[in-house]
Parts: sequence; C-alpha cells; structure tokens
Amino acid sequence: MQYHFPMRRQEKKIRESARIGELLASTTIGRLGTSGPDGPMIKPVNFIFVDDCFYFHSALTGEKIRHIKADPRVVFQVERLLEYIPAEGKPCKASQGYECLIARGRAEFVEAPERKVIILNALMGKHQPDGGYRSVTAEDAESVAVIRIRVENISAKHSPIP
Repeated sequence: MQYHFPMRRQEKKIRESARIGELLASTTIGRLGTSGPDGPMIKPVNFIFVDDCFYFHSALTGEKIRHIKADPRVVFQVERLLEYIPAEGKPCKASQGYECLIARGRAEFVEAPERKVIILNALMGKHQPDGGYRSVTAEDAESVAVIRIRVENISAKHSPIP
C-alpha cells in the first residue's frame, strides 16, 4: 500500500504512521465516495481500520450496495476538526485547524460469516466501548452486509492551529 499520494502543500502532509493511526482510532465517522449507475454519491458510515483496510456495515440493499457492485473503486475520507479560527479584519481569512485523511481503494463484500462477526463486534467495541450490548452472533451478521475497502493509497494532512 502506498501511504501517500502526491500533495501540493507538502508542509501540511502528515508523514507519521502513528499519527495517522491515532486519527483513524479516534474518529468514528468516515465518508464513503462511490460512483454508480445513478452518478456519484457520498455517504457517512461508522468504520474501523484493521489490517490496512477500512470496514463498515450496511443494509443488504440500497444505493451504497448498487454503487459498489457497479464499480468497486471508492474513496474514503476521515476528518477531525480541531478549532475554528475566526477572521480578523479580512473576512476570507477565517480558517479551521484540522487533520484529515483520504484513501482510495476497492470495496468488496466480506462473505465469511465468522469474519463478519469479528468485524461487527469490533465495530461495536469501537463505537460503544462501555458495552451494554450482547455480542454479535452469526445470525445477526446474516442480516447485514459487511464491506471491506482494500486501500491502494492513503494520504493525510493537517492545518495546524496558529
């Protein structure tokens, strides 16, 4: 996997794998970009990042599923806003401190029931770390699609707070 693709503003590039990992571990929503028979779309999804792949779950039918079946090439974006920086004087000088990541890859459906259970339980563990729910079962996993994005390249950048 290529961890960085070309970036115009090299001073904003995040180069440390540990920092990218922390961004992925601490954010809960990513945005999936696809292109399908009815055009492009972006959808927010809860995700985990395991073994250099993004995973999320979905209903068994719908726009995401149609798009992935039509064209498995996807883009995935994650961001963490740090602070709004108000303009002083010149109005268009307002800014945001942020960290973000963009990955390109191919989406595929996880078919193995035992892998689906592992991923769904890992999703629950990330998004509800305090528990309060029973473990996902194979029967639960049958009712949802689990999608893996095999990342081909990934790039992260930040806009530091002055």
